[in-house]
Amino acid sequence: MWNAYQSENNGNSWYGITDPDGDASFYHLRDLYYSVSDASFGLAISSSELWKTENLGKNWEVVPNCPWYKIDEDGGDVDRWKKKVATLAIDPNDKDVWYVAGGMNVRGQDWLSCYKGVTAENPHGKEALNEGKIWRTKNAGKSWTLISNGLPPKAQVGRIIVNPNNSKQIFAASNYGIYRSDNAGKKWQHISKGQLDNDIIMDMDAYYNERTAKFIIYAIDQTQYVAHGNTTKCTGGVFYSENAGKTWQKINGNLGLDINQLSGGVPNNYFKYISKWMGISLKEAKERYPVLPKNALQRFNMISADPSREKAIYLGFADPQIGNSILPGRLWVTENHGKTWTNTARLYGDSWEKDKDYWTARNNPYHENMVVGHYSRHMRFGNDYALRSMRGLDVGVDGSVMIISDHSTMLSTDHGQTWHQVDEEITEKGGIVGKGNSNLPGLTIAQDRRFDTTLFGSGEHHLWIPTGERKNGVPAIRFVESTQPTVSNIVFDPYDGKTVFATSNRQEHKHEIFRSIDGGENWEAYGISTPATKKWKDDFYTNGLTIDPINNQYMYFGITRIVNPKKAKQGGFFFSDDYGKTFKPRNNGLPSPARINDVKFDPRDLSKKSLFIAAQKNTKKYFMPLSEGGLYYSSDRGLNWEKVNTPKEVEGVQFIEFDHTNRMYITTGHFSGGAGVWYTDDFGKTWQQIFDFAGTECINVSPFDTNLLVVSVRFANQNQGVYVSRDRGKTWSKNNTNVTIPHQIEDVKFDIFDVNKIWLATKGCGFYEGKIQEGKSVQVLDAFPNVAELKDGESVQFTAKILFDKVQKENLVWKSENPAIAKVDEGGKVIPVGKGQTKIWLSTKDGRYTDFSIVTVHP
Repeated sequence: MWNAYQSENNGNSWYGITDPDGDASFYHLRDLYYSVSDASFGLAISSSELWKTENLGKNWEVVPNCPWYKIDEDGGDVDRWKKKVATLAIDPNDKDVWYVAGGMNVRGQDWLSCYKGVTAENPHGKEALNEGKIWRTKNAGKSWTLISNGLPPKAQVGRIIVNPNNSKQIFAASNYGIYRSDNAGKKWQHISKGQLDNDIIMDMDAYYNERTAKFIIYAIDQTQYVAHGNTTKCTGGVFYSENAGKTWQKINGNLGLDINQLSGGVPNNYFKYISKWMGISLKEAKERYPVLPKNALQRFNMISADPSREKAIYLGFADPQIGNSILPGRLWVTENHGKTWTNTARLYGDSWEKDKDYWTARNNPYHENMVVGHYSRHMRFGNDYALRSMRGLDVGVDGSVMIISDHSTMLSTDHGQTWHQVDEEITEKGGIVGKGNSNLPGLTIAQDRRFDTTLFGSGEHHLWIPTGERKNGVPAIRFVESTQPTVSNIVFDPYDGKTVFATSNRQEHKHEIFRSIDGGENWEAYGISTPATKKWKDDFYTNGLTIDPINNQYMYFGITRIVNPKKAKQGGFFFSDDYGKTFKPRNNGLPSPARINDVKFDPRDLSKKSLFIAAQKNTKKYFMPLSEGGLYYSSDRGLNWEKVNTPKEVEGVQFIEFDHTNRMYITTGHFSGGAGVWYTDDFGKTWQQIFDFAGTECINVSPFDTNLLVVSVRFANQNQGVYVSRDRGKTWSKNNTNVTIPHQIEDVKFDIFDVNKIWLATKGCGFYEGKIQEGKSVQVLDAFPNVAELKDGESVQFTAKILFDKVQKENLVWKSENPAIAKVDEGGKVIPVGKGQTKIWLSTKDGRYTDFSIVTVHP
């Protein structure tokens, strides 16, 4: 999810290795190695650009002017997003000698690889840029030489290994076989020809013993299924060579599975896989090959030799979830050079126990030996074996094994006998404290003063609530699983602070609105929110969920992205008049299609019938629908809309924010540009730009200091991230320290309880708690009480406390955000007028320093 982390203590803690002030191009890394001769030096490749570090990954910089670049003015690649290179190697004896191979044969990452979607008809995979090419530099990237003599023109190399005993001897594994050069790449020879079954190399690794100079190469030859009467048989598997590739031996051992003896969804999964591989329907597969094979191989795609133990090898396979392999398990290990293999990293012991006779006969344990993270189900249906395999595998010099399995980073320090996650720790109150390597898609932040509630909505991982605990300075948050898997919007009911609503945009229950009546602890499906169906990728992305503070029967939200292009015009602005049970579009006067990202009440209209909405501009076809944008206004709850005057530079609006003086801010970023941040003090008659970074998205105003603003920049090639102004937008400072992916901020909010805090939701690194510099000095005023619940005829006396000597008591002002709900006199006495919820603001006369209280007048 755009991030990259590193651990220096075997996963006990992690830190981001991306540049918080960079251009966000150091992500989706294809390959990364540190030098054997100088551990502080390393190289990595993204889609195209080559990166180097000289301080063990603390900082990375682009290696300029590489021959596969379309070179920009700084020596980088103008087309850095293109998939141009896939693997690299550093000479173990000379850190200045590097090799880089073209194509997209990405090791162990099927979704990025040329092997994505391979079939019997096309076993070599997708075509790519720079096929048949390997480049070498002898002077740390100052100059390069193309060394492709003898390589097939279609070859995509997925692994390069330099023999530690002889730097001139290099091995290259490709989708057209294994090649060796004995003269540092001047010429290559095909050393696997005729010795492997299929000669399509999925992965390659090596074992090296420095003391004995023992050097062994291991390779995965692509598993292929072929018709064999009324069943199938397999070719391919695991091979090794102890003589630099002169001869190869197959070491499949007992890797073949007898599908007849396996339950837990394995037979059905097998038919799904062979139908995809052979290009036939599932029905045809079952009819043509009804007899289950007794020696079926999984489609292996990862191999890693244990550097601490000769003859010990770990073997992973592609993901059965999407039909890229077959069940069960995710990782195999051998300790005797493949004579026998053990299926390790086992989850859901009940599935394995059903087939215990089979596993026992193979001398393979069947007990569960994985302790995974908080929500790492590995995609399981019923009591079947879990469908998800792995997304990464490596073995450390001490024999520790680390894998990425579903949503968990797993570590074994006993050669695969047991596994535990190294992503998080659990507190006494059941909170979770991350270790620094979050991959969580944080989406939204919601707070309510009535019960000191803070809720975090996330993608794929439901809802989170801070527990107040800390460990190693990191706040703990508790996982709440009863919401939709993806929570994109949260809003509190105006009359009951314990009643909360949430909408979604993808995965299960994506079309439903959920409700909690206990402050977010427990949730149930409540109503239907969008036209989405349960079909895969029939997704409607909800935004700006809002509830009328007087008549809570009215609820609103907007829809931005619609994945199914046939439904592009079914989005826009949505309205409910039955307390959120059902919603329907109200788009008269809006562009068609319309992408509505934010909804705000017009503070002038005390009845709350009038609304402003933010309509996105979108020109990016990947995130349909395409749309025109702008700022729109309705005085009749969205029944009719009219476009609000904005500067000609403003093509679309992302978010709308009002401060207590009714200054309205808009952010205008989009994928193709934008015009920064603007404000109006007269509701759109005149505008002033205060921040000119085009791709600005989120915005928030401090509840304690009207001059304190925060925005996020997302849609930009440079300078993404968090910007703070302490003078109401006159000047800005960048604040990205420790944020691993500042270009993927989904939400930013000042904490309404603690003046020192600010929160970020990032789409790929979870949630961040920020500390405001000199935060205690921000809050000058304290209004008490913070919350008041009233009925007609009751009143409440508010008091003001001055925290610093910046103001005098006679310079304080009380005001009601909505005098039609509750009035406040100059002494702070609040009297109900009508039903609803409003804020009572305490401010200095100049409007800068503030605090607020929530007043609810019950009918």
